[in-house]
Amino acid sequence: MIYLEDNFEKIEPPLKFDDKGKVFKARDKITGEFVIIKSIENLVGNVYQLLKKNYNPFLPEILYFMEDKANVDTVVVYRFIEGETLDGKILTESDTREILLQLCDVLEFLHALQIVHSDIKPANIIWRKNKKIRLIDFDAARIYNDDRKTQTRYLGTEKYASPEQIKNIGQIDFRSDIYNLGKTFLELLGENYNGKLKKILLKCTETAPENRYQSISELKAALTQKNFTVFKICATVIFILAAGILFYNLTSEKTLTTHVAEILYRANTKEINLSLGGLSLGDSVEKMHAIFGREERITPSEIPNINRYEYKSVVITCNENKICGLVSYTDEIATESGVRQGDSIEKVIEIYGRRCSVIKDGENIFYEYPYEFDDKNFEVIRFAIKSGCVEYISLRTVEEFQERNWILANVRTI
Repeated sequence: MIYLEDNFEKIEPPLKFDDKGKVFKARDKITGEFVIIKSIENLVGNVYQLLKKNYNPFLPEILYFMEDKANVDTVVVYRFIEGETLDGKILTESDTREILLQLCDVLEFLHALQIVHSDIKPANIIWRKNKKIRLIDFDAARIYNDDRKTQTRYLGTEKYASPEQIKNIGQIDFRSDIYNLGKTFLELLGENYNGKLKKILLKCTETAPENRYQSISELKAALTQKNFTVFKICATVIFILAAGILFYNLTSEKTLTTHVAEILYRANTKEINLSLGGLSLGDSVEKMHAIFGREERITPSEIPNINRYEYKSVVITCNENKICGLVSYTDEIATESGVRQGDSIEKVIEIYGRRCSVIKDGENIFYEYPYEFDDKNFEVIRFAIKSGCVEYISLRTVEEFQERNWILANVRTI
């Protein structure tokens, strides 16, 4: 434990001290920043190892991890998170939906890593002043294994645990997290709540896993399908962003000033999954309908085989049966990393980095991040910024070789 003694000053008394281990708040001796130090007995630490390698802004930032096999202890150090847990709170329906959508984004990330949290409850959700959440405490989390028939032991909190967790009647999977989520928010809405979310949450808490939502994507679809913010979308803007036909007008020196930086490549599709509301470029119209429901109208393009599917606050462009463009004007839909309408440009840069193209057009500033994958697909995610906040987000596929070259040539470090 020399590393801990040399780098951190523990603040007594411990925040938590029981037969499972100790939790301390501590101060970094060099930076003065606060951290949390956990020492847990008999913990299988591979989840914390995985989280240390895969940062997500809605999860604790793991700074240090060590398994002390001699003392049968696992030590985890993560950055202190300002905010209050949801323990003991009663939430409005609006706040509940917002928090649920954020948690869906987090759980999609975790489940993609094959992590089952297993202990989602109010005390493990921190709600910050900016209305953003952090999901904490991975002591009960496990890596899902198709070959394992049962759990080795029961983990979690009984009040929120799924039946399969409590009875140990097989290995728990991602649907157990959906059950935990439903139990948590039925409590947070209060026993007299009988609003629009109740039916969704009751389905989450079905006794049989096969009767629940089968994935977080299905749950997100139920939360967003009929609850988009009413917003009028300009058809001209949609054509520009979705079909890409007028992109060259944006490059005109008469109308735009462009500041750009060094070239950006992402050569491995496993590193990033560009999506909006669970929908990615290349997905089918059938998947679009499964997530968003039926569109309000379909507008054909002048370009053969391209149609625009219009919702109240989302427009999706398809080439034949494949999605080639998405635009979101609502804070109810987020990117795969949790960025949504209303978030600050600082958050965009924190998550996506400083290597991008910045295009100024009057009051609007567009931050564009291009990605070229191994399969040669070229995708661009754009954040339209107004008054320092995200006004809308778009994804588009770029097929023209000339346009690709222009984009890559104009990427710099901002």
